Amino acid sequence: MRFRDCAVPEGTGLATFRDGSPYLNSSAVEVDLPAGVAVTAPDLARAALARPNLVPERLQPVADALTRVQGVLFKPFGLEPNTSHRKRAMPELATGNRFGPWQVYSVEDGEVVMGDTDPLWDYRVSFLVTGSIARLGVVLRARNKPGEIYYRMMRRMQQRMLRDALERGLQTVAAEAPEAPIADEAR
Repeated sequence: MRFRDCAVPEGTGLATFRDGSPYLNSSAVEVDLPAGVAVTAPDLARAALARPNLVPERLQPVADALTRVQGVLFKPFGLEPNTSHRKRAMPELATGNRFGPWQVYSVEDGEVVMGDTDPLWDYRVSFLVTGSIARLGVVLRARNKPGEIYYRMMRRMQQRMLRDALERGLQTVAAEAPEAPIADEAR
């Protein structure tokens, strides 16, 4: 897969959020869909967030324990870990629900917008599928100086995180796609 950095596409729910007020960062990555794989934005969002981290399966219990510890440590500050426990079932992907760590703002075949507001950030993430291209974009608004400082520390990793999430989602969707029937050459 060849990923390309791109701008948040105009006319999308993510662009509407971006244009609503000043923001700290707006970026996206895109990739051509694998041949023969039909996918909608909700399918891609579910696949990308089903296992939202890169921890090997044998170390997943350790990651789950660390997530619980983070939840306890950060709860007084109004923050919750941005990951899901592996044994917790993912809820329905529907507007108004929480899906994994995020609030779902809109669900359409071409775009799913999720995000949250916490003491540091107001952010939205968008899974977009248009034609033969899949995109994952983010718009961040820092709510205060600590949010700005945190973004400065993490900004170099942001595009990598977008690429990794999009790649995980597409690999999962491609692996679950039914194989095309093989033509019988004896006829």
